[in-house]
Amino acid sequence: LPHNFWLFILFTAILLHLAAANDREKVGLVLFVLLAVPLIRGEIPGPPGIRYLFEIDFFRLISLVIFLPLLLQNAGKNSLSYIDETPDKLLYSYLILNLALILIASTITATLRIGFIYLLDIVIPYAVVSRSSSNFVSMRAAVASYVIGASVIAGIGFFESIKGWLLYSSLEDALGVVWGYGGYLKREENLRAIGSAGQAIPLGYAMATGFCLMLGLRHFFQSKILWWGGLTLLTLGMIAAYSRGPWVGAVAGLMVFLLSAPKAGANISRLSFAAVLIVPIMTLSPLGEKLFDAATVESGSFDYRQRVFEISTGVIMANPLFGAWDAVYSPAMQELKQGQGIIDIVNTYIAIGLRCGLVGLALFSGFFAVISIRLWKCVKYGGQDKGPNDIGRALLAALVCTLVTIATVSSITFVPVIYYLLAGLSVSYIRCCRSSTKKTKPNQAFTPQNGRHRDIATQFR
Repeated sequence: LPHNFWLFILFTAILLHLAAANDREKVGLVLFVLLAVPLIRGEIPGPPGIRYLFEIDFFRLISLVIFLPLLLQNAGKNSLSYIDETPDKLLYSYLILNLALILIASTITATLRIGFIYLLDIVIPYAVVSRSSSNFVSMRAAVASYVIGASVIAGIGFFESIKGWLLYSSLEDALGVVWGYGGYLKREENLRAIGSAGQAIPLGYAMATGFCLMLGLRHFFQSKILWWGGLTLLTLGMIAAYSRGPWVGAVAGLMVFLLSAPKAGANISRLSFAAVLIVPIMTLSPLGEKLFDAATVESGSFDYRQRVFEISTGVIMANPLFGAWDAVYSPAMQELKQGQGIIDIVNTYIAIGLRCGLVGLALFSGFFAVISIRLWKCVKYGGQDKGPNDIGRALLAALVCTLVTIATVSSITFVPVIYYLLAGLSVSYIRCCRSSTKKTKPNQAFTPQNGRHRDIATQFR
């Protein structure tokens, strides 16, 4: 409506402030509107001698308008509580390492700017979300909010695919800024939907995480038809992106969700039986033929990814501990330039290894590994109350989906935003489990032997 980027920023800031002022579940509000607008960025002009202060986009605006006031409001009570978890220490160590390496390779001004961006994009959102929920009701609200918002974008993505029309593609021209994403791209004559994500794989990843989280909400739908409808819509949105990485990630998440259930064997049997019935039917249908063609790895794509892995591994081993920020300009990496003149790393782990070596990669991977292990323990020893337990299983499934998918895509547009928020939600869930255990009486306290935790169900209801 504004047809001007800065008017858009102003009006959106006002709307976000008014919405947050009237919503108890502020994290849920953020997750609901998270995918509503593409992350188109504009440069905030700086004082004389500095071209610009930093780039602002929709999520950074959310961080400034909603997350920052929440952090300042709660930090006064006990600021040390934001660094008392092992994942906190791993994440902040990873970011500090990045800044130290940037300072060595660049200027103080650039380092300060990137440090501020880390605060807006990662530190403040993660800190607030990871400490936001004191009970499982808030956790359910946050998960459901993201699922509903993702379902809207799933419908848009499906529409884009079947109509051959990218609805957000003209937005950067209307707002008068250059984005760099949003172009038309086909796979096997099928338009790859991008929705608000700017690129097909980030859209597929957003839908895949929504799919995994939707699995954990089954017991909160009075109508199972409505739950199946929501799951189907998210699946269609994921299919519309025609991105194989998120498809594999979603399957991995589904398997983790089923295997983490109390009756894992029965779940796997049902899934296998359903696959035996559905796959032959899909194979004979036009949709199944399209999916099969899209799922088939083109030799060009496979060869390029293999070359990226082989060449990048060699470059990383040349600087194994801390990598090199200018590694992409090395003669070996220049061999990976594509027709557009760009080097597409297409692998978040490789990108981190190039940028900050095996030390940085270990800190990044350890951050998610510790959270996943603790989530697994919460789910495994968290009693038989299906509501809270399913939320934990869904978060674990979404994290596994993330760790699989980012091996096929760089951390662009919504990808890092979603996985850091997911990590924050998971830490919040773990803290809820720990808090609920402490509140029970000694004879009712949860133990792996008795397998019960009544207080969780009480709080959730």
